[in-house]
Amino acid sequence: MAEIIIRSGDELRAFNERTRDLTPALKAIGALLESVSQHAFQEQKLGEYVWEGRYPSQEDPFISLAGALSDFDSGATRPKERRFQRTPVLKDTGNLMGSIASKVSGNDLVEVGSAVEYASLHNFGGFSSQPITKQAKTKIAKWISKKKPRKPKAGAKPKTPKEQSKGEKYALKMMPMLGLDVWETEVVQRPFLGITDQAENDIAETLEIFLTEGRI
Repeated sequence: MAEIIIRSGDELRAFNERTRDLTPALKAIGALLESVSQHAFQEQKLGEYVWEGRYPSQEDPFISLAGALSDFDSGATRPKERRFQRTPVLKDTGNLMGSIASKVSGNDLVEVGSAVEYASLHNFGGFSSQPITKQAKTKIAKWISKKKPRKPKAGAKPKTPKEQSKGEKYALKMMPMLGLDVWETEVVQRPFLGITDQAENDIAETLEIFLTEGRI
């Protein structure tokens, strides 16, 4: 805990004067919290809260269904390579990490956040919806046609999941999209905005130094 000791009238007057304009300290605190958030993307955790990978309940082989749908909707003929990786998360474009900014409001408030529309969804978790366009369905159908299991011959037993190839399993995971118009995804909470224990100590130290010494 920060402790401020005032030993003289001059120090008290200087202290009171600094409390009238905390802008320098608030700007420093804002920059500190921006750094905390940006480190969360690099470390894939905020403080002790470790982020889960994509689709934590999906069995291997893994494919990011929402990501693959986005690729097909944009005209791709196959999903991007990163769609087959569970981690790292929230780093596809870097837009979210790069959007973290702070703003001082008045003499006692600094706000830290993101203007990206989906920031809140990822920070707190929730559900997202993606339209499945005609183009996406056409691309998906063409891709999975090369991978989906063939019908077993008369009298033959269908392959068990253990016998299926990776490609066949990917096809089975994507196939439900062909009969839907909207794809719903549960987004796991991955907080990147917040005050960690270390940040709390750093904020207290920043305020103490500013109020007692007038520097940042």
